[in-house]
Amino acid sequence: MERNCPTCGDAITSDVCYRCSPNFERLASPDPAPPASGSLAFTAIGGVIFVVGVLLLIGNMTGYFPTFPFAGFVFMLIGGWVSKLG
Repeated sequence: MERNCPTCGDAITSDVCYRCSPNFERLASPDPAPPASGSLAFTAIGGVIFVVGVLLLIGNMTGYFPTFPFAGFVFMLIGGWVSKLG
């Protein structure tokens, strides 16, 4: 059964009028807020650490830059984690 909202007059099919609810602005805006500047720094630092991890992985596999086992994977995991913090 369709009714009208007593406040705004819109047709509603449930007990809640989404236009009059306090969450209307949040529900109506499809674009999220831009990231804070700190999150951009974490993303960039995490990306650099990830790239270093890829280089270490390639160096370990080819033998051009041998380090301890799984160093590339460890750095790639840490880089992804730092990037996710932002």
